[in-house]
Amino acid sequence: MSYITEPRFSEKEAADLGRVREKRFFDAVHCHPINLPFGVHKFDHATPQEDRDGYDAWAVTKYGRLGIQIKSSRDGVQKYRKNRPGQHVIFLVVYESETWQQIQRNICEKLQREMEILRQREEKRRRTARW
Repeated sequence: MSYITEPRFSEKEAADLGRVREKRFFDAVHCHPINLPFGVHKFDHATPQEDRDGYDAWAVTKYGRLGIQIKSSRDGVQKYRKNRPGQHVIFLVVYESETWQQIQRNICEKLQREMEILRQREEKRRRTARW
């Protein structure tokens, strides 16, 4: 797949860019009305420890908290996956040109899919539970 990626940055520049993209995400979901998928209640910031563990934000849902990792490029997603294999997290790439509406639409679509998977698992667990 060929796509345009942002130029490589120093660690400090990359961290600064990450903070800017995280701020844009939180502005999009906290400063503007949002129609969250059923069962999603709100978004929370990750603590500094959670950030070190690979989570930037949390979607608080009826199934618990779902970790969100905010990236500035698809390359960043691939690098994260390579460095943290097996860690379950929802990836959101926030591009510089995206509006708050696009950011909201992207995270809500991803959460909608995740909530459907969790709903199906819960339904299966209930059907197979022995009373």
